[in-house]
Amino acid sequence: MDSELKSYLDEMRSDLKGQIGGLRDELKAHTERSINGLRDELRTHIDRRLDILRTELMAHTEKVETNLLSEFWKWARTSDIRARQTGSTLNATPSTPSLSTSV
Repeated sequence: MDSELKSYLDEMRSDLKGQIGGLRDELKAHTERSINGLRDELRTHIDRRLDILRTELMAHTEKVETNLLSEFWKWARTSDIRARQTGSTLNATPSTPSLSTSV
């Protein structure tokens, strides 16, 4: 091979390596930007969804607490009424006379 051709090919090889290296760097930078953008979008979406879920959970919890309190007060009212009725029944019942023997 003549030296002029060899130097031309070496120069082309060097240029191609440089171009490939530049393209590799561009591709890497573009990929990192894309991944970072997707990560940010995903994080934003997850945060929004978590806020919605928290709100729904708080509303559901409040509803359950309200229902539990309502049921407790229903039970407490009827228990109180039964206790009062039992107490008034006991107070209204005459006591049985004791059997005492007189001498």
